Amino acid sequence: MTADVELRPGLTPLIQWRAIYRGAPVAFDPYARPDVEAGCAALTEILARQELPPAENGPSSIAELVEAGGGRLPSALVRLFVALKLASLGQGLSGLRWETLRGLADFLAAGLLPAIPAEGVSDRLALSCLFAALTGTGEIVEGEKRCPAAKALKEAELSPLQLDPAEKYALISGAQISTAAALAGLFEAERVFHSALVAAALSATAIDRPRTPLHRTVHRLQRQPGQIEVAASLRALRGFAEAGGAEAGDENGAEEKASRGEALRMGACLDLLCQAGATLERAANAVTEDRLVLWQSAEIVAGIEDHSSVARAADLVALALTTIGDLSKARIAALAATAEADVGGDTDRTSPAARAAGFATRMREHADAGSDARRLPPMAGMAALLLAIEFLEATRVCDTQSKRTACRLDEVLRLVREAAPRAAEADLSAAGGLAIIAERVGSGALAAAADIELPGAVARPPERMAALGGRRKRK
Repeated sequence: MTADVELRPGLTPLIQWRAIYRGAPVAFDPYARPDVEAGCAALTEILARQELPPAENGPSSIAELVEAGGGRLPSALVRLFVALKLASLGQGLSGLRWETLRGLADFLAAGLLPAIPAEGVSDRLALSCLFAALTGTGEIVEGEKRCPAAKALKEAELSPLQLDPAEKYALISGAQISTAAALAGLFEAERVFHSALVAAALSATAIDRPRTPLHRTVHRLQRQPGQIEVAASLRALRGFAEAGGAEAGDENGAEEKASRGEALRMGACLDLLCQAGATLERAANAVTEDRLVLWQSAEIVAGIEDHSSVARAADLVALALTTIGDLSKARIAALAATAEADVGGDTDRTSPAARAAGFATRMREHADAGSDARRLPPMAGMAALLLAIEFLEATRVCDTQSKRTACRLDEVLRLVREAAPRAAEADLSAAGGLAIIAERVGSGALAAAADIELPGAVARPPERMAALGGRRKRK
């Protein structure tokens, strides 16, 4: 059973956000209470001195927003979205009462989620759906069951929240769905990256790529952390000793350069994902409501509506996914050429290179479609399909040539063969085996089968963060 994640507003590391996205139960840190109560008291004091300025785009349009149709967002994304809202409000800068925040925490802990339509979703629409769910006027998703919020709250022994005007406005302002979508894209891209490393090692074995370009000193001299980590991982996956001497041959030959470039470009992808992860970790711990109650100075100020840092981080993830796809497409072409040379071509079989090129083109179209973070999960899905083709082709070559692989790759080959028992004859136009392998890429099963700790965007130590409130104390 997954351990509870302690959600500490403003101080939650990226690895815990990933755990929440993967379904870990959330426990709200009670040490947030002093800051929340200070914010509520400050708002009461300010209101006693002056009238609260009217909120623009207030909650009057919530009903019409919630009526939007279409399919709903995945539960994992919505769970992350609700946790991000809880963390933002939990920093005590929106004037909410502790009882209100506790109600939101209990709602999440009970496994309840607002039903949010996927079509045309925006931060305001998603937050309006959350508002409606919490107040018993919308719809709630529990597991895979969708039902009226009032009924679901009653069954969970929770009461609908009674909100004052300031709390209503705080609940429907913020940038949580945008941040949640970017984080979801990052977490899916990380799994794709791990699978891509394993696929690259398997393909390199199948087409006899040399070991010389993976010499650790060569990459350490470049000073790029991602490149160093990727080269080390590829060495381990292929079963090379850590020191690893050079092999005889032309170190500047085509195969040498291709293999060296593989580690360099995959390392650059890792650095992009880590850079995006650092930005999104800060965004996840930010306060993004439109109106902030600064209890330290007893004033109300406007928040920042421009959240371009999240959009730029999403662009980095999209670039990394596109590069991973292009590299896989190139390896698939090399594998297909090797297979055709061995069997003299197979006209009855769908061209893996053509199928891979199609997925790569669609990925680029998504990448160029703008900075909307919601494009990232579909891109990760297409990258998983590309890698599924590569795993299938690498297995086909290994089986045809009776290649001996490193022991770390044996279990990977077994899982691929299990999905496509006749890999050597598999037709890529058939969805069956390819879809199963793609699911194992996306779930991380193929990467886990290699039984090695692979570098990722979340695995690196988080940056040191300081709390902004000042009242919370940790023993």
